[in-house]
Amino acid sequence: MVYDMPTIKIPYGDTFVEIHIEEERLASVFYPPEITPAANEILEIESALKNPIGALKVIDLMKKGKSLAIAVDDTTRPTPCSKLLPPLLSRAERAGIRRHDIKIIAALGTHRKMTEEELREKCGPETFEDYQVINHAYEDPDELKFFQTRRIPIWINRHFLEADLRIGIGEVVPHCNSGWSGGSKIVLPGVSGEETVAQMHIYGANKVGSILGKAENPLRALMDFCAQRVGLHCVLNVVLKGRSLVKAFYGDPIKAHREGVEKAKEVYGFHLPYKADITVSTAYPFDKYDFWQADRAIASADLTTREGGGIIVVSPFPEGISPTHPEYGELLPHSPKEINEMIQRGEVEDLVAAGAAIHLTTFRLKKKICIVSDGIGCREAERLGFVGFKTVGEALETLFKEIRPSQKIAVLPHGGIALPLIGN
Repeated sequence: MVYDMPTIKIPYGDTFVEIHIEEERLASVFYPPEITPAANEILEIESALKNPIGALKVIDLMKKGKSLAIAVDDTTRPTPCSKLLPPLLSRAERAGIRRHDIKIIAALGTHRKMTEEELREKCGPETFEDYQVINHAYEDPDELKFFQTRRIPIWINRHFLEADLRIGIGEVVPHCNSGWSGGSKIVLPGVSGEETVAQMHIYGANKVGSILGKAENPLRALMDFCAQRVGLHCVLNVVLKGRSLVKAFYGDPIKAHREGVEKAKEVYGFHLPYKADITVSTAYPFDKYDFWQADRAIASADLTTREGGGIIVVSPFPEGISPTHPEYGELLPHSPKEINEMIQRGEVEDLVAAGAAIHLTTFRLKKKICIVSDGIGCREAERLGFVGFKTVGEALETLFKEIRPSQKIAVLPHGGIALPLIGN
């Protein structure tokens, strides 16, 4: 029997990859729903700032002689900080806060430092020139302050902690480790020290499980606790469609975030009546970085793939496995149980990498995971404990032979931000 072979284009860095799947096998190709962006982005941001959710207006928080720290997410996120910062900074100026008392901090978590060019683009050239813009130094004890809690030891960026007023800027998007990005995530892991981030990752990997798209979960509760303990006054969060602003939310770090989540569900959610046997997924729009972002593609595909099925990750990952966490690549070949045992024996130096590795390798326990990536390569993928292929077609042919049945295939071209909703 001859089937139609529709051509499906999926993002691959700055270009596309074409894949061909028999019509009879294709469950569906799931793109985010069509959502109309805000007609005027500047007016939308102003409206959010004038209508706070569970908090004072920004201008009422700011007082003459006070200091201000604004944490912004990093270059791996498309948050339009260059548009979000000016209205906050203009209000600070009207309130009498001096420019040298304002710091803008790139909340890297444990990602690599942003280059000067990236910081300039992220914040906007004028803001970059007029204000102090710094990278969070998660690994430098001199740049952190510590306070003990009964939950986890908290190390926080001292510039953020020492400011009189603390604001976070971020995007609300489905996230495989915390359910959703945004809100308190700008503090933990955003401006937290390495030990604090490590404890968060290990806790989440071992106790939380799959929480993609769940706003209320144990790891989010830990993040909210940390932000409250640190004293995050408010957040300015946005929901995007691609790089276009859909809606902005300003106010209390928890209340404003949860309202953002409800809107984000409309933007990123899609319904799948049943789970597929195989899912082809990308880490787009996070595929231009390192393999650290692969868990985004895998977590969304995990929700669309039945137990015992297969997942094919298709993304370039040009920065390799992880420039800031080289031990990550040494841990991935092991099982979650083995990694935990290595931690107990004191054989792991990078606990952040260990937590991330536990999370990612957990998906391998019930599904076969294939990697198609120029940045990783077939041999490297095999060394990491996955199955490497040069093309999606080759991966599919192998899975057709090894997985029974292998009748239905789902495709997630935007797997890095997809929120699969199974059933009605």
